[in-house]
Amino acid sequence: MRYFLSFLLLLSLLSACNSGTGRQEIDLTERTIANPADGVGHYVYALSLPESIAAGETLEIQMDWRTVGPADMRKRYDLEMRLNGPSTKIYRVDKSLNTVGEANLVNWINYFFDVPANFPAGSYSVEVRLLDETRVEGFVSLGFQQDMAAGDGFWRVAEIEIEALQ
Repeated sequence: MRYFLSFLLLLSLLSACNSGTGRQEIDLTERTIANPADGVGHYVYALSLPESIAAGETLEIQMDWRTVGPADMRKRYDLEMRLNGPSTKIYRVDKSLNTVGEANLVNWINYFFDVPANFPAGSYSVEVRLLDETRVEGFVSLGFQQDMAAGDGFWRVAEIEIEALQ
């Protein structure tokens, strides 16, 4: 019972869009689809990231990845995270450093991405995709509602403000 109450508390914390700490706590549970195209759903169910960050700083993001449905327990994926706005930057996390995959059906992962000092200020979409060289299109279709699709296999999961280097 204690664990169940702790779980409910965690869910209520994640459902808030802004924690009052300068970080966004985003719950994407309602943005997933029940029946993904390939029968297996890969999702970022929740994430935590700053509301804003200055160019030249390290962006820390925590993502709650989940996989549902019948899946190959040995499969793992490279992750790409894209900042898309006045400029675009793609970060890649190799599968050897990334535990997103079938063997980890529920998995909070911390990511750290250096934002270049000369990166233009502005509003950016935070977008993710999982790469799979065995698929014709080269990426895994994530199980989100179609309005979150950002093209090239990327899915919009958050927004962030990048401030100019002071």
